[in-house]
Amino acid sequence: MGNVLTTVYTIDFLSDTWIRNTLITFLLMIFYLFISLKISEKNIFTFLKISSLTVIAMTLSNHILLASTGSWELQKHLPFHLCSISAIICCIIFFVKKNQFLFEFLFYAGILGGILLYF
Repeated sequence: MGNVLTTVYTIDFLSDTWIRNTLITFLLMIFYLFISLKISEKNIFTFLKISSLTVIAMTLSNHILLASTGSWELQKHLPFHLCSISAIICCIIFFVKKNQFLFEFLFYAGILGGILLYF
């Protein structure tokens, strides 16, 4: 049996697993947005920084886990595609002073990704 982390597993559309995972994701997004609306204006940046650090920690732990099991491959796991670069910028944008270039890059990368979704 191969390594669990390298095994490709496709979830069928509208299967029980797909419905469960979609429902859990949707509920977690609603919960996160609800919490962010309840936080006071002065604490919102702290909340965003904690969220950014959480995403950075999850990304690093994923790479460490893959490397420790021997599943990490240079060609597959370096974050050089547009979504990964945008996600990294989203994580660090709260820690830098106002940077118009980063904001514009995220804005246009999001629009480009949305347009490419239909092709």
